[in-house]
Amino acid sequence: MSKEKKPLPFRIIKFIINLNWFIILFMFGLVSIFFIAVLAGFEPDALHIQIPVKIEFVDDENCQQYSDEERPMILDITGEANVLVEREDIPFLEIKIIILLIALGIYIFGSYHVRQFVKLVDLDQPFAPEIPKRLRFIGITLGIWGPFVGIAGYLQGKLTLNSITNIPQHLSIETDIHPEFIFMGLVLLVIAEIMKVGVKMQKEQSLTV
Repeated sequence: MSKEKKPLPFRIIKFIINLNWFIILFMFGLVSIFFIAVLAGFEPDALHIQIPVKIEFVDDENCQQYSDEERPMILDITGEANVLVEREDIPFLEIKIIILLIALGIYIFGSYHVRQFVKLVDLDQPFAPEIPKRLRFIGITLGIWGPFVGIAGYLQGKLTLNSITNIPQHLSIETDIHPEFIFMGLVLLVIAEIMKVGVKMQKEQSLTV
C-alpha cells in the first residue's frame, strides 16, 4: 500500500526544513575552516561585524529633523549595525569565532530534531514514542537560543565599540534576550508533556486491543 501524498503546505515546509539543514551544515563547515585558518596564522585585513545598537537623541535639534508638528517625535532607534573593523582593532577574534560556532551548533541541534520530527509526521507516526522527545529538545533549543544570542550579541557589541575611537555618546549597545524564544520553548515543553501522555494512552490502548 502506497503512502498517502501529503498536502502541498506540508511538502513546502518539509523542503524548507531540509534546505535549511544543509545550508546550516555548510555554514558551520565554512566557519570551522575560517577558525582553523585563524589559528594557523591567517590574519584578515578587516571584518564586517554586526552588532545590536541603540541610538538616543540627546538634544532637540537631533529630534527635530525626524519630526514635525503633525507626527510623533522619535526619541530613540534600535536595530542592527554593520561595522567594518580593521584587523588590529578586532579584539578576541578567536573568541568571537568560537561563540559563532557555538551558536551554529545550537541551531544545528534544534534543526536536527525539527527534521526528525517532520520525518515522523511524514511517515504518519504522530504518536511515535520519539515525538515527545523531539519536541522537548526543540523547546530546550528555543529556550537557550534567545538568551544566548542576546548575550553574545551584547558582548560582541561591547568589544567592538570599545575598539573603535570617536563613538558618538548617544550610541549604545542594545540588550535583548529575546523572551519570545523563551516563551515558545516553554510552550513546546508543555506540548511535549501532553504528547507524552497521549503516546502512553495510545500504547495502552494498543495493548488492550
